[in-house]
Amino acid sequence: MRQSHVLKPLTFAVLCALYGLVPMPALALDNNALPTNGQVVAGSGVISSNGNVLTVNQGSDRLISTWDTFNIGKNAQVNFLQPGASSVALNRVTGSDGSQILGHLNANGQVFLINPQGVLFGAGSMVDVGGLVASSLNISNSDFMAGKNVFAGQGGGAVVNQGTISARDGGSVALLGAQVRNEGTVVARLGSVVLGGGEKITLDFTGDGLINVEVNDPAIGASVINRGLLSANGGAVTLTARDSQAMLSNVVNNEGVIEARSLQQRNGRIILDGGDSGVVVNSGVLDVSGKQSGERGGNVTMTGQYVGLFDSGRIDADGDIGGGTVLMGGDYQGSGNLHQADSTFMGSDARISANALSRGDGGKVILWSKDSTRFYGDISVRGAGSQGRGGLVETSGHALDVAGIVDLSAVSGQGGSWLIDPFNINITNGASTGTSTSSPFTPNAGASSNLSSATLNASLSEGANILVTTSSGAGTSGDINVLSNVKGVGNATLTLQAHRNIVMTNTSISNGTGKTLNVSLVSNFNNSGNGSVALSNASISTNGGNLTISGAVDPATSWASTNVSNGVGISMTNGTRISTSGGDITLRGATSSSLAAGSTATAINISRSTLDAGGGNISITAVQASSTGSGDAFVLTGGSNILTSGAGSISVDSTNLGSGNGTRIFSTSNTIAATGSGNLTLRGSAVSGSGVLVCSTATSSTQTLSVGSGTLTVQGTADSGKGVFLAASTTGVVTLSAGAGGTLAVDGFSAGDSGTVVNSTGTGSVINLTTQDGSLSLSGTAGAASSAPGLSIRSGASGAGNGVNILSGSGDIRLQGTALGVGAGVSFNATNARGFNNVMTGGSGNLTVTARSAGGAALSFDNGTNTLQVVDGTLRLDLEAPAGNYISQSNGTSSITATGNGAVLINRGGLIHNGLLEATSEPTRQYHQGQMVGGTWSQVLKPTATDEVSIDVVQPL
Repeated sequence: MRQSHVLKPLTFAVLCALYGLVPMPALALDNNALPTNGQVVAGSGVISSNGNVLTVNQGSDRLISTWDTFNIGKNAQVNFLQPGASSVALNRVTGSDGSQILGHLNANGQVFLINPQGVLFGAGSMVDVGGLVASSLNISNSDFMAGKNVFAGQGGGAVVNQGTISARDGGSVALLGAQVRNEGTVVARLGSVVLGGGEKITLDFTGDGLINVEVNDPAIGASVINRGLLSANGGAVTLTARDSQAMLSNVVNNEGVIEARSLQQRNGRIILDGGDSGVVVNSGVLDVSGKQSGERGGNVTMTGQYVGLFDSGRIDADGDIGGGTVLMGGDYQGSGNLHQADSTFMGSDARISANALSRGDGGKVILWSKDSTRFYGDISVRGAGSQGRGGLVETSGHALDVAGIVDLSAVSGQGGSWLIDPFNINITNGASTGTSTSSPFTPNAGASSNLSSATLNASLSEGANILVTTSSGAGTSGDINVLSNVKGVGNATLTLQAHRNIVMTNTSISNGTGKTLNVSLVSNFNNSGNGSVALSNASISTNGGNLTISGAVDPATSWASTNVSNGVGISMTNGTRISTSGGDITLRGATSSSLAAGSTATAINISRSTLDAGGGNISITAVQASSTGSGDAFVLTGGSNILTSGAGSISVDSTNLGSGNGTRIFSTSNTIAATGSGNLTLRGSAVSGSGVLVCSTATSSTQTLSVGSGTLTVQGTADSGKGVFLAASTTGVVTLSAGAGGTLAVDGFSAGDSGTVVNSTGTGSVINLTTQDGSLSLSGTAGAASSAPGLSIRSGASGAGNGVNILSGSGDIRLQGTALGVGAGVSFNATNARGFNNVMTGGSGNLTVTARSAGGAALSFDNGTNTLQVVDGTLRLDLEAPAGNYISQSNGTSSITATGNGAVLINRGGLIHNGLLEATSEPTRQYHQGQMVGGTWSQVLKPTATDEVSIDVVQPL
């Protein structure tokens, strides 16, 4: 249910304070009364009377007359006969009584009536003129004759209209004084109507019939009120006042109808301007609509210290081919020169519309304040026609309370945009208040703002684009807290853009059945490095829309980030589930480069959570940017899943500039799988940790990286740690696999350790690298400063199927290791007599081992059981060791086996070798070049006294 807001007693008194204003003593007036003692003091003219009719025949374009009194009884009439429509007659009252116009006043030109005691146009009076200025402020003769319309004075008389004042087309009506009130009708078609309150006011009559008005000096108690009809269709209506002691009193108040509808392709304009003090209120109707064929909506501006749309107040800026513009309290994001309100209020029964009616785009509606904005009404900026788009709405204030309804829809599906821009904000399940309830205008910028989830849900209509953004101020940090479920109703876009953090706990963001929702959670808009996104037991379902979690400055290049110890840039924990059903998922998380020395933080942590993009792509980029801090860049743990299907691909890129790993996948079973034709790519780099670390150390845990028919790529680089480290212990399992048509490639580089390590320890641990029929490549490079192997395959597991298994059903397998230091190029180490390392390919698949070492053995077998095997393919050893140590074997048993139609080729220095490798009794054996052993063939490598096997080549016999 919508929240009802009633004005507190203080506020009601404020709104009513001026209602009892009396412009002057309402003395009884003879029905036939006419102005008295008229004297022409400048220009030329003749004043004459006949019964109850007084006539002024004006002979010059400008005429000044003085009068003792200027009253017109209800049966009397005053006529000004002037040379032309631009002629002006100034009538100055010098007596002590205010003027009462109860009868008829006619003129074909302009009439100025000046009376410091005030002017009353009574009920039933009729004024029909080219233009009118009625003022209790004076104007000097010299200014008037020079065309300078500056009105000033401290006259206490009010100017009140209760009758009907009509200006000719293109003419104007201005009612000026310290207090001005309209309770009747004022019409100036294609011209201007001005109600001005102050001590000094300047009018500028432009050539298009409109008036620019400026209140130069305020007056004590200044106010303008409309309770009747002010009409300037095709023109402009301005209500403006400046009160020098306004406080919370009304300076501009509309309770009636003000219309400046579009006419003859001229858009209307309404301005309610209270300056920098006091209250500007509309509880009536402001109408700048353009509903005739080809017309657009006009412009409404309400500005002042406090601006309010109360009761059933309505602003209509609809247009046939496009909505107009409504500005309350300021322009978009406070831009431009428009005065910015301290507080802005829109009540629950109020309505603003700037719709396109037949075709075209919706208009612009802004509710803005420097301190507090409360929005409870209805705003509509609908687009129309096949190409029309919804318009723009902004509701912003440092403290913001939103429980109204915004309609951004468009028949074309191109909905409009809504900007919500406070300091801190909570998305809640009710319309609780972030501002004081004692008054709609009580400042309270330090409070958290509130956005009703019901409001947000209803406004996520077809094509809508809603941006909730925060900034920071005194006592605030610019956080967004999603405390209630969000569920849109149409294909829409929701962006939460936080100055600092975004938090979702036990809540969800989703969309209606069959509707797509694009979601962006972007933090760290202050770009300080301290702006994270934390999801705990949260759910985001986009139904085909994209999800982006990143930095707010530029989501494509910036980061959700943390600069606090134990912080996380992006955190998904406690059962969080992300589902996009074909939409893309993008995560960009970091730790700040300013993280304190010795502090630990993580760029992205996914724990006991699931990301499922369906046929969409998943891109994860993580950076631990502090060279003096520690912690992993990307962590997947706790039984988490990252999944795609169909053509969806997954990429994880991590960088660690401090102490820790680039990517770490560990603990309870985790899965990263692209089950369709998409690819899976893990890239990681680290300074002191591993570039990519995948480890199953918990009992019965399984780490799974898999693809269907795509390519699984793991690439890691490190300075002192391992480039790629695949590890299993106890009964843990690590599986990298590719299905039918899929391929697998692992490549690591380390300057100070092994490039790639596959290490299965513990009696029941298993590491499986498998393809069904595609190629499998496993490579590693160790730098010159390293004594470790380039590619290290190690196992301490026992029993069939345990240990390290590198297998392909029928695809090629390639093992490649390079040691630029003294380590082996490729090392097989079973670590104990029970360990198993198995590299096998079936069918016609080939197995190639390319090993190179600058200072050690090219290929090293140590301990346990190490097996290289092909069935009908070729097993090829490409070895390079400048030191002459091509193959070394110590302890255990290693075998190179070719069965069926398989063959074994050994290439050293570009030459092909074949035959049996036996070094039982002699360290060197000669082989014939160019021969190939086919059929079933197997030979066991046994250690020599020096744990080396040397191969030499002679020319064929």
